[in-house]
Parts: sequence; structure tokens; C-alpha cells
Amino acid sequence: MNVQQFSGRLGDYAALKATWMIFNDKQDVPSLVKKTIIKEPVTDNSYDALVAAKSEALAGLCQEIATAVQEMSKDK
Repeated sequence: MNVQQFSGRLGDYAALKATWMIFNDKQDVPSLVKKTIIKEPVTDNSYDALVAAKSEALAGLCQEIATAVQEMSKDK
């Protein structure tokens, strides 16, 4: 995984931009390469809200990766 951006602004948004790969255990080349861009709203001007939005962005990335792994395992 290569995270290009993980930032945010109070009262505005949290942004996550990452490129990630899934490798087959028998190959040296990736079976899947994806770029994920997520922007989550920050509900108010507090740091708690910014942290919550960043957490939601990370959860979205994790869900995207988990879904891709499940889909790949179905194809086997």
C-alpha cells in the first residue's frame, strides 16, 4: 500500500488517497492494483470530528480491500 494523502480540515473534510495491491501467493506480480480516493465530511470544527472522519475514511479503505479479497477468493 502506498498512501499518497491522509489529511483533513476542521469543519470541512478528511481525505484519503491510496494505491494498493493484492498479490497471489504464487506470483511476484500483483493480481490486483487499485487506487482508492475517499473524502469524508467533518461534522463540526472539533478535532474529535476530524478524527472520526479520518477513521471513517480508513474504514472505507479497509472495506474496499476486504471486498476485493473476498471476490478474488471466489474466483479460485
